[in-house]
Amino acid sequence: MFKRDTGLNYQQWRQQWRVFKAIEQLASEQRVTWLASNLGFASDSAFIAFFKEHTGLARGHSGIHSGIGVN
Repeated sequence: MFKRDTGLNYQQWRQQWRVFKAIEQLASEQRVTWLASNLGFASDSAFIAFFKEHTGLARGHSGIHSGIGVN
């Protein structure tokens, strides 16, 4: 049912949700440490690796608030 309704399996949907929430929270200038914990990542570096993998953006990228590199 989930895949039928969303077009994604649960894992894909969850990853997409995490990317959207990360962008939203970065835009509101949340610190990476708080954001990583809030989204269920074990560490800042795990969050940064996930974010880069799913968006292609690295910390300090001009399209994303520079707070991604702040701890």
